[in-house]
Amino acid sequence: PKLGTLTCTPANGSDLAPNATLSCTGSYTVTQADLNAGKVDNTATATGKFGDKDYSATASASVPAVQTVKLTLTKAANPTSYSAAGTTITYTYVAKNEGNVTLSGPVKISDDKLGSFDCDASVTSLAPGASVTCTKSYVTTQTDLETGDGSIKNTATASTTLNGNTVTSEPASATVTATQTPALSLTKSVTEKFYSAVGDVLHYTLVATNTGNVTLSNVSISDPKLGTLTCTPAQPASLAPGATLSCTGSYTVTQADLNAGKVDNTATVVGSFGGKDYTATASASVPAAQAPALSLTKTPSPTTYSKVGDKITYSYEVKNTGNITLHDAITVTDDKVTVTCPALPVGGLVPGASITCTASYNITQGDLDTGKVVNTATAKSGAITSNEATATVTAVQKPALSLTKTASPKTYSAVGDKITYSYVVTNSGNVTLNGPFTVSDDHIISPNVVTCPATASLAPGASITCSATYTITQADLNAGSVTNKATATNGKVTSNEATATVTATKSTALVAPTQTTCQQFASGTASSLDFLDYNVKGGKINSVAPGVFFYYSKITAPSPSFTITVAQYKPDNWKVMGTQQIILWDANCVKTKVTGTFDKSTGTVTFNAKGLTTGATYYISIKYETSSLVGQDVRTSPTVKYTFNTSINSTLIDTSNASISVRPK
Repeated sequence: PKLGTLTCTPANGSDLAPNATLSCTGSYTVTQADLNAGKVDNTATATGKFGDKDYSATASASVPAVQTVKLTLTKAANPTSYSAAGTTITYTYVAKNEGNVTLSGPVKISDDKLGSFDCDASVTSLAPGASVTCTKSYVTTQTDLETGDGSIKNTATASTTLNGNTVTSEPASATVTATQTPALSLTKSVTEKFYSAVGDVLHYTLVATNTGNVTLSNVSISDPKLGTLTCTPAQPASLAPGATLSCTGSYTVTQADLNAGKVDNTATVVGSFGGKDYTATASASVPAAQAPALSLTKTPSPTTYSKVGDKITYSYEVKNTGNITLHDAITVTDDKVTVTCPALPVGGLVPGASITCTASYNITQGDLDTGKVVNTATAKSGAITSNEATATVTAVQKPALSLTKTASPKTYSAVGDKITYSYVVTNSGNVTLNGPFTVSDDHIISPNVVTCPATASLAPGASITCSATYTITQADLNAGSVTNKATATNGKVTSNEATATVTATKSTALVAPTQTTCQQFASGTASSLDFLDYNVKGGKINSVAPGVFFYYSKITAPSPSFTITVAQYKPDNWKVMGTQQIILWDANCVKTKVTGTFDKSTGTVTFNAKGLTTGATYYISIKYETSSLVGQDVRTSPTVKYTFNTSINSTLIDTSNASISVRPK
């Protein structure tokens, strides 16, 4: 029944002749129960049949177990050290079956300090490799702490049974070390705060405290000035941790004590533990009621200042206002200057007498900025210090800002010209001015601003430079000049008003609409054509509006005969609408006989003037058409600027330029 299916020769169930055999094999896997039982027994049965009758036979076999019985115990303490009675030590026990047979539970722990107890009574058996864990606590005592080195060592064993026989582990130990800190402290107090006469009695109280964690023996207090002390408890005493020994004593003051100015004395306490002495000391000092005193009076001259380098002279009168003669040298300490004092008279400075010390101080910029110099002084003779004497010298402050303003360039000729203004803000006063500094200009209007560098402060004579840009308007051109006013400030001090003027240089050229006449240009009433707009179709320009425009320019004849050229600066050459549209007018807008030619390859118009009046005014008008743009691809930069200039004898008239921009509609 234990082997299950057998492997047989011949096959199981075969016929057997007399003396023939059937041989079979099989296997069995050992279980924990088999190890626990100590052996494996099994019985096999062979059956056969002859006639109508069955015949059988049985055979048994027994295999003994090699049983290993072993129980181990480990033990750990937490914490592993202590320093006071009442500390709870928790021990952790781990019992483990390291044999190959199951042990019966529960496991019992026997500890030489904690006694015997079940380790988790719910564990009724312990299979091989299994373990059971339990804890037990111990509270330390003062005796533990003071016995030997204070260490606590305890040993335990674990035990259980196997088939009614006791199985016991090897002993396991744990040691918790003690931190022994024998220590004493001593305090000393005196009832009297001072003394003033020979024979005064000073009363002292001395308290020794065991500040360690172990009991000290033979504790006693001694003080060389107090003699025999009265103590509770009587000394020498035994002091448990935290316990005290309190003693009292007294001392009678002598003349030497008054001369010394104080009574100092030191007491000592000593106690023993473990054959070693431990000590502590405490001192007390009672001062004598001496009455030395000094007074100090301080006078400055002069009492005002207005510039760096002004010199202030100080006079210090030091007077003995106490009741004892002073023999230590007089010194005066001033928070701003070094003071010189004369030597004391022979025999010292008697009560009511005085000496005069002196010092001088040079004014700094910081003093001007602060507005006053306040300095404080005290006089000393040895340990005697006077009252604190203060003197104040007042500054005559003159805060001021100055502003200068320049413009670049000095002239303008067209709407949109940029004028850059530079503003120099200077501290022209005698005190440092705090920033920020700003400049207000009546022509620099939001969103434009005058930009000044971030400046925390300006010292006298220092300056910063601010800047702003102004864009010329048509009104400025019409006015002929721009004058703007500015002031600088730091919010408290405002500068002078600074002005700058730039003048207009009127252009002698104009791009004008096609209906513009010579009379309008000559009188200055002609309007400017600034833009042409184009439409796009299929990625190409298919129309430009307006399709034509005038370029007008005013010239002065340098001689009767000269050459005039009008050049285009452009990406393309624009055509002139016939030579009849290239005209030179006289000052009354009457056509002259001078005719112009147009060079298609360069886009340049040329007049070869003859028979003109030197110094006379003439007007050029040229009508251009924009058809050359139609059909072109739309440019990468969609807006393109075209400029026209007039030159006489190849010299450019610097006011003759006029421009027009072509932009997408």
